[in-house]
Amino acid sequence: MNIRPSGQLQSQQVTLTKFRPAYSYLVVRKQKTPVCFDDQMPFALKIRARSKLECIVKCTAMNEKELRGVNYHMTSSGTCFCFPKANTTYKVSASLQPAGCQSFVIHDCPDNFDYVIEYHKCYKMQYRRNNWYTGRYLCNNISSSHPILLEDDVENAISLSYVNYTTPNYSVCPHAEWTAWYTFFTGGLITYVGEVRTPFMWSPYPGVSKYVGSSNAWFSGEPNGPLDGLDYCIQSIMVGTTGWDDYMCSSSLCMLCEVDIPM
Repeated sequence: MNIRPSGQLQSQQVTLTKFRPAYSYLVVRKQKTPVCFDDQMPFALKIRARSKLECIVKCTAMNEKELRGVNYHMTSSGTCFCFPKANTTYKVSASLQPAGCQSFVIHDCPDNFDYVIEYHKCYKMQYRRNNWYTGRYLCNNISSSHPILLEDDVENAISLSYVNYTTPNYSVCPHAEWTAWYTFFTGGLITYVGEVRTPFMWSPYPGVSKYVGSSNAWFSGEPNGPLDGLDYCIQSIMVGTTGWDDYMCSSSLCMLCEVDIPM
């Protein structure tokens, strides 16, 4: 009889609890869909494993701190793939599930937010229209989140896909003036310090800010807010037109909240 030492068994159980089944919100609209990572991604590491637990334990043993997730193929003689953390967009598929694939991922996104496996992000839309400052306050009071900071054009595209796939319908967040538009506030704004206008800043929390870098996301001709002493915030428009626009922070829009999770 092969009796596993109790310490080893406890260690494996602890390892298993760190992993969650893999889902995507970007495969089927308005549906949380079980998925597997694409085994053909160039950084996938293929090993042998007799069970999903052995797959997880072996991948974790290689380098737990650098592991993003695993695939275990039940019908392919115990094939396991380890997927490391990478600064890239992960390819996932729902088609591998019926073929016996089980996928698990490590992340710290709280249960009241949605984990976006494709880019390791943690989002939740506020489907209530508020001015920018009230929206930020509400984000800050939901799992210490903040208005989304779109720090590269890839994340901008991912955020638009997330909102597009998860929104109940395009009438829940209409623009304050152009009701055919579907739009939401981000964490960007331009304000005044004394009488001096600042550059555009990401401001996730009161008193915290950093510069908005150059981006291809701005709509043609934007930003174009006047020097009128008012604060203008970055709205992301996805229906009616597409791109960033600077819009009065006192206006009422929905807001996309984000929880910062470790890489």
